[in-house]
Amino acid sequence: MNDLLDCLLHTNLKLQEYDQFRTNFLARAVHDFRTPLTSLCGYCGLLVDQRLGSLNKSQTDLLLRMQHSITRLSRLADAMFELSVGRNVKREPDLQSGDVEAAINQAIHDVTPHADEKKIRIVIRVNPPLQPLVFDAAKIEQVLINLLENACKFTPKKGVIHVQGYPLFWDGRSVKRSAASAANGDGIHGALMVNAYRIDVRDSGSGIPCEHLESIFEEYTSYSGGSDRSGGGLGLAICRMIVDAHRGTMWAESGPDGTQFSVVLPQPEAKDQQLGVAKAAEILSGNALSA
Repeated sequence: MNDLLDCLLHTNLKLQEYDQFRTNFLARAVHDFRTPLTSLCGYCGLLVDQRLGSLNKSQTDLLLRMQHSITRLSRLADAMFELSVGRNVKREPDLQSGDVEAAINQAIHDVTPHADEKKIRIVIRVNPPLQPLVFDAAKIEQVLINLLENACKFTPKKGVIHVQGYPLFWDGRSVKRSAASAANGDGIHGALMVNAYRIDVRDSGSGIPCEHLESIFEEYTSYSGGSDRSGGGLGLAICRMIVDAHRGTMWAESGPDGTQFSVVLPQPEAKDQQLGVAKAAEILSGNALSA
């Protein structure tokens, strides 16, 4: 029995050692990978700005596509590093009072070239939070970019992506039920204590099998089929890790008309702030999607 225990302890220590080696290797590899990508992006910028000579429209468009692809590779490298280090190092987000509308618009701007390639229309409907929202703008932009790129990938040509943002009451347990109640007009009490902000990204592409709606957020997982949205398990896994660090929640819903990814970010408590019933109920009932 003691020999077996010693063997298990030795094996566990070895696994921890190998995991640390893997983390160190990925950190070095990502650093070496990002350096030339940053240089390439800068060179493309110089050419696009025509600092080295004039370009015609076709050349400029091509360089912009190259720059966009380089940026996507840089984000992928960052995601690999975040996933590798996230388990071992507690990294708190840089929480600041910010403009969530600006973050949403910036993410849409970043993915517009990808959407334009497939003539995808992005419909935006965003209401501002009813009190200042505290979040890490760069990280939340990263989440939204990942979700929008995922939506572009699976939306057919000339399809539509809907982006909505609105305040709501979140009880920390069932945000779907809270949003649905507000949409049906029976969330008046909750409207008085709006304490979160929800962002929905809904595409018109293929759906996700119900049994995979939760597993797609796990690292390095995939499911078979031509409509596999899990990819390499990097984008969605890093999204959930960032949202969890904000003490929010994230989930996916899917049906025959497409898939929706939803993110809820908690707002800071404001005990002395009372929201008008009519104003809060109007915003919630006009924007919440029934779950």
